[in-house]
Amino acid sequence: MSDTDTIKGLTQEQVDKLTADGLFNETVKSQSKSVCQIVAGNVFTYFNLIFAIFACLLILVRSYINMTFLPIIVINTLIGIIQELRTKRVLDRLTLLNAPKTKVIRDGKESEVDSQTLVKGDLCRFKSGNQICADAVVEKGSLRVNEALITGEADEVVKNPGDILYSGSFVVSGKGYATLTKVGLSSFAAQLMLEAKASRKNTQTEMMRSLDRLVRIIGIAIIPIGILLFLQQHFVIGSTIQESVVSMIASLVGMIPEGLYLLASIALVVSVMRLGRKKVLVHEMACVETLARVNVLCVDKTGTITENKMSVRE
Repeated sequence: MSDTDTIKGLTQEQVDKLTADGLFNETVKSQSKSVCQIVAGNVFTYFNLIFAIFACLLILVRSYINMTFLPIIVINTLIGIIQELRTKRVLDRLTLLNAPKTKVIRDGKESEVDSQTLVKGDLCRFKSGNQICADAVVEKGSLRVNEALITGEADEVVKNPGDILYSGSFVVSGKGYATLTKVGLSSFAAQLMLEAKASRKNTQTEMMRSLDRLVRIIGIAIIPIGILLFLQQHFVIGSTIQESVVSMIASLVGMIPEGLYLLASIALVVSVMRLGRKKVLVHEMACVETLARVNVLCVDKTGTITENKMSVRE
């Protein structure tokens, strides 16, 4: 912790050095995928690649009327993109900190500064109505704070000199001075937000993993099958190249369960919409299947998930 004068606070020279060292109160940036990453992740899949190849072959032989499978692929892709964009919008708005300005003592003078410009070791003054913008230790005074936003406990907690103030809590009454000990991404509230916003990469449910595995196996198997079908149709039966390509693709499309993919996506979207109406924050569509597999739900000592209501059967 910085050497802080509990009366005069930090000097401007100390503030500049700590800021240069990166020990300032930076805000948590969005951890979700960008719009481009979401679109690319849903468009450039092995499933879509197979049908893109089919579409290119049909375009080459100018058999546009046989591309009726494309709407299913487009709808399935759009469902994934739209749902992820909705989730991104909700997660980007998720924040525990809303304290744009904070009173700070520097060089013996009190001033109001942007909370993002505070540094580790700053001496801040908090009073009734203020939100604690970073983790701190009370130096002088007495505060009653509400930590419900970060702990789930609605009871007010008295903070006296030497006690820790957690970022994200609110001062209900009293006033006092506190030295910032953890700022920016190392603060308690920032760690909670980082965990809540973190993208779950490379995680799939059993159903979607099985579907992807099935498509990969079929996708590899249809390459030699497609070549054999084309050769048989063109050289053995004597069909034209256009007829051979159309016949081959007609046979191969039936081997790929694109309808099953669409039904799975629709079922997940309907479930997500139902959860949304009950004010449940859905991080990703696949979590619906995960939730369906839950037998036992463990909760902390407050016994709550999102609100202070629960019924116990046993």
